Amino acid sequence: MTRSSRLRRALSHGEMKTGAALVLFVAAFSRPALAQEDPGLPFETVSVEIAGYWDDLFHEDLWDRRSGLLVGDYTGLPLNEAGRLASASWEPGWFAIPEEQCRPHTGIYGPRGPSNPHIAKVTNPETQAITRYDIFMGISERTVFMDGRPHPPEYAPHTFSGYSTGQWDGIAMKFTTTHNKAGYLQRNGTPHSDQAVATEWLIRQGDTVMLISLIDDPGYLSEGLMRTTNWKLDRAAQRPPRAMTDCNPFEVADERIGQSKHFVPHYLPGQYDVHKEFQTMFGIPQEAAFGGAETLYPEFKPKLDQLRAAFLKRTTSARPGAATTARADFTGEWRLNRGKSNFEVSWRREGLDGRDGSAPERRVIRITPAANGALAHQIDTQIVANDTGFFRTEYTARPDGQDYPAKGGAIETFSLKRVDPLTLERTGKIKGAVVETGVWKVSPDGKTLTITTQGDVNGAKYSNVQVFEREN
Repeated sequence: MTRSSRLRRALSHGEMKTGAALVLFVAAFSRPALAQEDPGLPFETVSVEIAGYWDDLFHEDLWDRRSGLLVGDYTGLPLNEAGRLASASWEPGWFAIPEEQCRPHTGIYGPRGPSNPHIAKVTNPETQAITRYDIFMGISERTVFMDGRPHPPEYAPHTFSGYSTGQWDGIAMKFTTTHNKAGYLQRNGTPHSDQAVATEWLIRQGDTVMLISLIDDPGYLSEGLMRTTNWKLDRAAQRPPRAMTDCNPFEVADERIGQSKHFVPHYLPGQYDVHKEFQTMFGIPQEAAFGGAETLYPEFKPKLDQLRAAFLKRTTSARPGAATTARADFTGEWRLNRGKSNFEVSWRREGLDGRDGSAPERRVIRITPAANGALAHQIDTQIVANDTGFFRTEYTARPDGQDYPAKGGAIETFSLKRVDPLTLERTGKIKGAVVETGVWKVSPDGKTLTITTQGDVNGAKYSNVQVFEREN
């Protein structure tokens, strides 16, 4: 379990914890037990089998490790000033840069991402002693040498996998990884430098295996970061071939809309408006949301209470849109309020936070006047919180019931029909056949837009009530 989710739980339960228990846990298992040394061999022989196929359990930090992290959520991380600055500068579109689309995970982050690792042991054919373990994790690989070799010198090249050497410490396989390329610690861009060193313990308990990681990084961390990850043994007779393939130019696509080829998405220092969404959602002031060693310990709780009280007073008295001039029309920018919306779809699934996972994480509609009484629609949808980009649908239509072409989605044309000044009916078609109908209604005070939609697009059925709030 990372410290990443502890602060949120502390705010709910009034308690804060550290990773000290993990240290004690490792120490408890680091006793001579099943590992044995044969004085006739230069290697250790072991009777704890970690080789095999393992499936993700996500018993810890599900939200953090899948698609739930928001930009600006660096809670529970002992970031130094450079780490906070680098984290806050990261923008989700960075992963869409052509040069980065085929970037593999580093050895430090690889186990944290969704992966069903295959651990294969390699033995000396003459002595049968284990010389190394090869760990395959989908889009990253690691090799842990067990033959006593030293780490390469500091000036040796760094790789995404890093250089790992290990030995058995009781029933735990302890290994150290150096020479990593710079990478990230979690999905919302929190970085680790190329000076990061990972000390890890791999412990099998029945049909589960747990990885305990301690990451020291003088570049971006002021103290070590400890977290755990676990998997369950896959006893299937045969697993399908690995999905990992070498990325090639044919797999790189232009995922960015309207941006220069050489533009690198980023946030400049102090431009933290996007980061405030997480802070407002959970009531966590920036001093805590941006992490730091001080925020990890119980002694920070009194200060956190003061910061949070001031933050909540400040934000509740200045809600976005509070000073917006009332307008009762469709033009403007509208942002989806997921909490007030309802999505019923044939592919319904539960989200990481218990919400409907079929609902988009974000959706923004921009409606502007066009020639001859038409309305230009630009709809940006982000499926998950830290997706690499968004899907954009665009069309310009007059409210005359005629079909107008659309781009950026499965529906080919849209038509608009005005029912009254505050109500529009929209119809979507594919190859001339109606696949979606909807009613768009602005509230009398002009502050909300409610869209009720029914559709069946290529067998995917949905019936949604989306509530949008006016941004401007």
